[in-house]
Amino acid sequence: MLKKKIVLLAMAPIIFAINSCVAINYSESKTKSSTTETTVSSKQALSVSTQEAVQEALAKMSPSEEKMLKNCLGGIAASGAGEYKTAIQFYTECLSVLPKEGSEYPAILMYRGFAYYSDGMSKKAIDDYNQSIASQSKGIHSKDTYIRRGDAYSQLGDRNTAIKDYTKAIELDSASAVAYNARARVYSELKKHTQAISDYTKVLKIDPDYLHGYINRGLALSSIGNEKEAIEDYNKAIGLDVNYAAAYYNRALSQSALSNKKAAKIDFQKAADLYLKDGNSVDAQDALNKIKTL
Repeated sequence: MLKKKIVLLAMAPIIFAINSCVAINYSESKTKSSTTETTVSSKQALSVSTQEAVQEALAKMSPSEEKMLKNCLGGIAASGAGEYKTAIQFYTECLSVLPKEGSEYPAILMYRGFAYYSDGMSKKAIDDYNQSIASQSKGIHSKDTYIRRGDAYSQLGDRNTAIKDYTKAIELDSASAVAYNARARVYSELKKHTQAISDYTKVLKIDPDYLHGYINRGLALSSIGNEKEAIEDYNKAIGLDVNYAAAYYNRALSQSALSNKKAAKIDFQKAADLYLKDGNSVDAQDALNKIKTL
C-alpha cells in the first residue's frame, strides 16, 4: 500500500498538468440544424511552477511509472489528433498498471471513454464512464463524466437517459453552460422547444457572448413560430460575428416566414457569399436556391 501511495503522490502534478492542458470543447456546426460535438483541445500553456512540479515528479519515478505516464500522455495526444484507436490503445495500457485508488484512474477512464465515443463505440464509452463515475466521489471529473456519458447515450438515440445525465451534471455544477447547452440540444431533438429555449437562455445568462447559444435559441423560437424573437437572436449572433453564414441563413428563413421577402433575399445572398468564401459550395447553392423560391 505504501508503494501505491508514493506513486499517487508522484503522479499528482502530472495529472494536474494534464487537466490544465485538456478541456472539453463543444463546437457547433454552422448549419440550420446545429448539432454539438465534443472534442479535446489544448487549453493553456503550463505555468512555470507546474512545469517544475512535473519535472520533479518525473525525477522520482521508476522506469515502469514513467512508461505509465507516457501511455497516459500518448493517449491524450492521439485523441487530440483524432487518432482514437491509437488513443484507446495508449489508455488501455496506462489503465492496466495505474493504481485504482487515486483520482487519476477515473480521469483516464473518462478520457478512454471519450475516445471510444469519438470512434463511434458509444456502448464501450458508456462502460468506461460508468466505471469512472463508480470510482470517484464529487471530484473535478464528475460533472464532465456525466456530460460525456449523456453525449454517448444521445449518440445511441437514448435521449431521455441523456437528459438525466445532463441534469445530474447541472446538479453538480449549476453554472455549467456546457451541460445546459447539451440538454437544450436534446430537448430540441425531442421537439420540446419550450424546455430548450429555457436552457439556452440559461446558457446565455452564464455566457452572454456564446455565439451558438443565440443561433440555437433562435432555431427553437422559430420552431414554435416566434420568428420576431428568433430574428433578435440571429441579430445578436451577427453582432458577435459578422461573417457567420448560418446566422444570415437562419435570419433569412425567419424573414421569409414573416413575408419580408426583400430582407430575406438580402440575407440569403449574404449567406451564400460567406459560404462560398468558406469553400462551402453546397450550402451556398442552397441559399441561392432559396432566393428563387421567394
